[in-house]
Amino acid sequence: MVNVVICGTKYELTKEPKHGVVRKIRLKEREVYKTIFSKFKDKINLNDEIDVAIMKIMRENPAEMIAYNELQEDNNLVNTISLATGNLFTVDDFDEMTEVELEEVFETCREFLEGDSKDFSEDSVSSIQHQTKKPAVKKKE
Repeated sequence: MVNVVICGTKYELTKEPKHGVVRKIRLKEREVYKTIFSKFKDKINLNDEIDVAIMKIMRENPAEMIAYNELQEDNNLVNTISLATGNLFTVDDFDEMTEVELEEVFETCREFLEGDSKDFSEDSVSSIQHQTKKPAVKKKE
């Protein structure tokens, strides 16, 4: 059993996060994209892949992208800890921790999950896509 202590509270780590936590993390991730794309909707092609659109915004608005990248880093840290503990956290929940303590908790959670929240999201999406593939229909002879 692996535990972490966050602001004096002990949490047992899990490789099976609660559905509510996963759902809220996905909603939070979508909101980040929605915010950046809404802000720059006139500068991107709506048919572009997300990575292409982000690169366009980055080239034209480097200061905005620095803020976006910092938000993504914060989200990755918070989401990784949330997934591993099965409890939804916000970045403000860690205000009373030192940087060293927070980094240790993050690393423990990342190692326990064998990846961070980005890896979890990618695995989750590919798993859903794999499960929803229709089986090939066999021709009757």
